[in-house]
Amino acid sequence: MSLPESRTLLPPTPSVRSVNGPSCDEDNEGNLTRSDTPLALVTPASKGWKPRSLSIPVLSAVIALTLILATIIEILAQRGQARKGLAKAPTLNELPQYATISYRYVPNIVAVLFSLLWNWIDLDVKRIQPWTELSKPGGVTAQNSILLDYPSDFIAVAPVRAAKRRHWAVFLSGSIMVLVFWVLTPLQTALFGTSVATHTQLVTVTQRSELLPLDKQFQDLRFLHRAYAIGWMNNSYPAFTTPEYALLPYYVDDVAFSGQNKNWTSNTTKLWAEVDCSPVEYRNTGNKTSDGELVYRFSADDCFTDVNLDPNNAKALLYYRDSRYFDYVDAMNWNCSSQSDDHYSALVLWSQRMNTSSTNSQAFNITALQCHVSFHKQTVLATVTSVDLLPVDESTEVKSESRDLTSGEFNMTSYKESLPSYSVPTNTGSGMQDITDIKSPDFFIPDSGFSSSSSLFLQYGIVSYNESAELLSDPLRLERLVRGVHQRFFSLSIADRLRNNTDPADDACTSTFTMAGIVVSRILAVIVEILLVLIALATGFIGYHTRSSPCNLVGAPGSINHLIDIAHNSPMASKHFWFMDIADDKNLARNLRGYKFYLTIDPTSNQNELVISEGKPESSDEQRDLANSSYYTPVKPLALGRAAGCTFAVLIATGIGVLSYLKAKEGSLNGLTRPSSNFEVRQLLENFIPTVFATVVEPFWIFLTRTICIFQPFQDLWTGSSRPERSIKAEYTSVPPQMIFYRAFKGRHIMLALLCLVTLLANVLAVSLGALFNERLTTVDYPRFFKPVYQTHLNATNIGTYQIRWGFSNEFMFMLLANMTYDAQLIPWVSSEYYFQPHEITGSEGDDPNDTYVLRTMGLGANANCTSVAASSHVIKEQSTSSGGTSMCDDNIESLRDQLIHDALQKQSNAPAAAAYYKSLIFGGTLDPSVDCNPALTFCWARAPDGLKENETMTTSYSVCRPVLETAMFDVTVDRLGHVLDYQQIVRSQPALHYANLTSDARSFFMTLNNLLYPADSWSNSTNTLNWISQMIYLETGSRDFVNPKLPLPDLAKLTPVINKVYSRIVAAFFGRNTDFFDAVKQESMIEGKRITRETRIFMDNTAFVISMAVLGLDLAVALFFYLRATLYVLPRFPTTLGSVLAYIAPSRAVRDGTPSSGWKGQTFSFGRYMGHDGKGHIGIEMDPHVVAKDTSLGSRKSLFQPLLGGESAGENFSVQMQNLWKR
Repeated sequence: MSLPESRTLLPPTPSVRSVNGPSCDEDNEGNLTRSDTPLALVTPASKGWKPRSLSIPVLSAVIALTLILATIIEILAQRGQARKGLAKAPTLNELPQYATISYRYVPNIVAVLFSLLWNWIDLDVKRIQPWTELSKPGGVTAQNSILLDYPSDFIAVAPVRAAKRRHWAVFLSGSIMVLVFWVLTPLQTALFGTSVATHTQLVTVTQRSELLPLDKQFQDLRFLHRAYAIGWMNNSYPAFTTPEYALLPYYVDDVAFSGQNKNWTSNTTKLWAEVDCSPVEYRNTGNKTSDGELVYRFSADDCFTDVNLDPNNAKALLYYRDSRYFDYVDAMNWNCSSQSDDHYSALVLWSQRMNTSSTNSQAFNITALQCHVSFHKQTVLATVTSVDLLPVDESTEVKSESRDLTSGEFNMTSYKESLPSYSVPTNTGSGMQDITDIKSPDFFIPDSGFSSSSSLFLQYGIVSYNESAELLSDPLRLERLVRGVHQRFFSLSIADRLRNNTDPADDACTSTFTMAGIVVSRILAVIVEILLVLIALATGFIGYHTRSSPCNLVGAPGSINHLIDIAHNSPMASKHFWFMDIADDKNLARNLRGYKFYLTIDPTSNQNELVISEGKPESSDEQRDLANSSYYTPVKPLALGRAAGCTFAVLIATGIGVLSYLKAKEGSLNGLTRPSSNFEVRQLLENFIPTVFATVVEPFWIFLTRTICIFQPFQDLWTGSSRPERSIKAEYTSVPPQMIFYRAFKGRHIMLALLCLVTLLANVLAVSLGALFNERLTTVDYPRFFKPVYQTHLNATNIGTYQIRWGFSNEFMFMLLANMTYDAQLIPWVSSEYYFQPHEITGSEGDDPNDTYVLRTMGLGANANCTSVAASSHVIKEQSTSSGGTSMCDDNIESLRDQLIHDALQKQSNAPAAAAYYKSLIFGGTLDPSVDCNPALTFCWARAPDGLKENETMTTSYSVCRPVLETAMFDVTVDRLGHVLDYQQIVRSQPALHYANLTSDARSFFMTLNNLLYPADSWSNSTNTLNWISQMIYLETGSRDFVNPKLPLPDLAKLTPVINKVYSRIVAAFFGRNTDFFDAVKQESMIEGKRITRETRIFMDNTAFVISMAVLGLDLAVALFFYLRATLYVLPRFPTTLGSVLAYIAPSRAVRDGTPSSGWKGQTFSFGRYMGHDGKGHIGIEMDPHVVAKDTSLGSRKSLFQPLLGGESAGENFSVQMQNLWKR
């Protein structure tokens, strides 16, 4: 291959003008030497062109904006800290939408806009730096001026290089960009979050309660039902009541945030009972009862009584005896000769038969105490919750000394008479009270270790006692047990002895409540504020440096054409670059070493001129070698290499994959688990790191786009015949890449426009990723296994022997009444309709007490299966013979009618009367499992409008019910203890269970149950409910019309469904209270369900997720499109410095002739091989038609698809073209 002819070295250089100093001449060896000839003055440096973004007004505005941002953050932080949150709401989900959008997006948007502003300033600082260096008097070296390439440096590299060269303005602006991109912007997104804080405000007490006058303090037995619901069913205490004391209620006008949980604190009176016990003397009298019980006499002070102890009962006996006397109980009271009206005493006894091997002469171990009960009051500052008005015990503050509650304030007598001692029989006389007013709960705690003869009073204490029965032989423990029962009864009884005062003397109250709000992280706020202040100070220094630095530019240096004009005005300096057209970056720097350049302004033409103030050229041999070189290796920018592209594409794809995975996990887990409980840590992980990812993506796009902006004119020139507007006049490097989208699109540089678009969208990505993750309270579930406890087969033996074992105990009815009256929780695995097969919850020890569990199990219930009988009239008169049938299968209608007539004649009243009665022929009888039918439970409603007198008329209607069992499978939700919270039926109800003896077992069950529902009375002249089912119908419907004597008979079409519902409740409760009706599971098995809990979890905002995925998807598509296409590498060096571009244009005719007055109208340019005006061959930019274009063999990145498309390589074509050029 022929080589080009050798080019001669540069001719001797004539004297070169210098400014503000002597001129330089070349000596005989080619060195530049100083001359004493002065040069003309030029326009002052302060009058030169500088970017508008670096002007004092703009930088002052930036400083002001920076300080304003810091001030706003500090104000928001202090206000949020003082007010415990911004834009507060009762819960996080109720935060105003504008506030939610503001704290999620506004900080990110502000940070992104701030980064865009500094991107522009930083670019101008970097691109003006070579010109300010060239404008320094005496000139500067090439390495510190025309070879500077700060705009093309990666964002993190520029500050390091600037610091080494002591270019402090670039160092500061570059450092600010690093801080803004990778510290400030992510911190801004993590600055705001949500939290819950406690607030207080003054409110007004509108109503207070006080004790009723003494003569109106009557006590019924409802408080015992409440005590039963609390002790046996874990029901909560009523308002203003605790187990130890009661508060006189106060009610508050607090409508603000009415749906929010609050605490109300105000002065009130605390009331409580105190018990003080002392030992009692006792002795065995030596007497025995007819049953063989030993008679012991107990005495203390002036009190005494005799107690019979059964030596045949090995269980511990708890005995309570006060001064009350019951004529229906064959026992003595605690007889005291003197007792204060304000105090009363009782005998408390623990006894247990001694071990027969004991040598003690006594037959029993006995602990006997005389307990004095007194009542007290005290002024306190108390706090109650607004939801249930229960006292917050630890917040109670004493305001006065305690005083006795006297008998003139509190009716001791009615209170003592209402305390349980023995089972009080139902009062069947007046019919003026409901059954719950006159009958105390009937219960006993099985398997407690105590005798069933233990006093009913102390059984209320046993229910919460979890230790062995023997430990109560300790007098202190026994005293504590008695004190607890008395305090509980006294506290519960207060609610029935109060009246309201709507004009309280003291109406002061404080409301305390929690509010969710937007908070500012104090730590992150301080860091951001410090950074903003530092940025403001650095901006001030940049402004000072820019103002004080000389700049001799006469116009904006935004294009190649600007350098062509300067080179045209600087012929002597341009001549030094003629032989450097194919020099690489190292050779270019080596050949310019030792030169100092200076930018001046020609006073005549007012144009810039580049002069060499001094310098020593390289050796002739080195210049000759460079001039004779015909080949060079094209440079390949790092940002354009496939290695960088693949790394970046993998990063983007990883981001897409991670976000997709997290979104999928969010959907499957109902939120992502919080990584930490620390607020700052969560903010960094949820907001800072995602934003950091975005601020990694954006600098790469900026770096790549700036590189393309620099190379784009050369690419057009290499294509050939490029118009000046698309090449030498294209100003792509004068503004940030995000801002040149329109220019690129207008110039039809579509790839560059796409890169500018994704660079701009990287800011949108930073906003969306910063707002992507947020927290809220949600429900999540975990798998959990459950173990069945009982089989679904009924145990006929235990059902048939129920009455033998428990008699006619209907304790389960009290449970239902407590549930319906006080909303007390039903026992585990029982709902208002079904009893569910119990299961043991495995592994629940570490679960939250508020967790719930869902499992699939069988539900067992009943259908009352009632049919209505039309109303009929009957005359009240004595029946000569019984007309009722006696068969167990009879419908009981005639028997019921006769019973009502009999009861009417017994009562004999003139007032209108009503009856709500029911009957089964098995009442009080013996259960016969051989009966071949389902015995009827018949309900009757009667009216006697003219009174209960002989020959008056009564009207009756009936519902005949023959209940049947029903079963179905359910998805049941229970709490940790098995209380049913919800249930959903899975399959249609079955008529019954499926095993051989089911029919007879079910019949036995219903006979046992119905036998326990015996009604106490029938006729009444009031609307009181006198039996269990009537009370439950009233509680179910809220109406007493069905027992109102003045109203017609109830509509059975409406009442029958209520009966069915009530009976279903009774059946479910009866099953739940008697789990021994089912056989225990013999072989362990497990079923899978789930645990449901409430957790604060992380969610991905849908809008932010869609935006993030769209931007990342576009990023990946553009990256793949860019890096998979073929790219030509034709330049011997990067055109990123003034010196590099000057070497491409210096030998051209464009520089020799300069820009014509027409502005290159009609002229095109190309990059390639051309014969310069010096008569030598060069590579660079030249006017057409002097250029041989398409020099593609110099190197290219081939398309990955080229092997599929076929065709020869471009390099072969170029070899021919290059040889032909040199042959010519």
